Amino acid sequence: MPKGVKSVIEGTGNERKLVLIASTVAATGFTTVTVTGTSGSITQTLLIKLAVSAGTGSTGKGTVVAISSYFNRYGIYTDGSVFSTGGVDGVGNAYSANLLGTSRVLLGELFDFGTANELDAVSCTGQPVLLPQGQFSTLTLLGAAVEGNQLSQTLTVNYTDGSSSTLTQSFSDWYTPEKYAGEQEAVAMAYRDVSNGTEDKRTFNLYAYHFALNSSKVVQGVTLPNNPNVVVLAATLH
Repeated sequence: MPKGVKSVIEGTGNERKLVLIASTVAATGFTTVTVTGTSGSITQTLLIKLAVSAGTGSTGKGTVVAISSYFNRYGIYTDGSVFSTGGVDGVGNAYSANLLGTSRVLLGELFDFGTANELDAVSCTGQPVLLPQGQFSTLTLLGAAVEGNQLSQTLTVNYTDGSSSTLTQSFSDWYTPEKYAGEQEAVAMAYRDVSNGTEDKRTFNLYAYHFALNSSKVVQGVTLPNNPNVVVLAATLH
């Protein structure tokens, strides 16, 4: 059983139900749970693919970064939508708004998403993004790579005193979690939406990337990687 997930058997006799309960510290991502049933000398085993994601909700700690003015890609669609915008990967696929929701709470921190069926994602082109000024220890981005893993991408954090720091991060493709350092599976999804209104029934991910800041300084902004195959959907400071 994954860390932070417990199982409860409900019911009696031949009517039993397995309930899996994830706590706020449950390890996120896809995993396989083995269920074994025994009756006398008969034993049967069932493998269940389990997805543990950041919780749904609208309240949490941290300072949400307003990135809507930087949205330049249509990354999220409601299921069944037919679209010709290219989607989050530029070739006709998008995150499902039905699965993603409007906000998520990861490790107690709140992340807000843009409005589905509109510009709601940032394709990175080296653009500077203004951050709420303050002293913070961490900047967390929710995003992913598309069209393959994107390795050793650079971001620059700028402070109000004129100093800056360069950070390097590898980004997993939304279909292939590589578990790079600094990367966490945030929202695991059972499918993605396709531009013709259908669903691609494979598994896809939205990842969290945690970047350490100099908390003794006042942050001013961050320059995103110069790579349009790195896409950001949400950001929070804490």
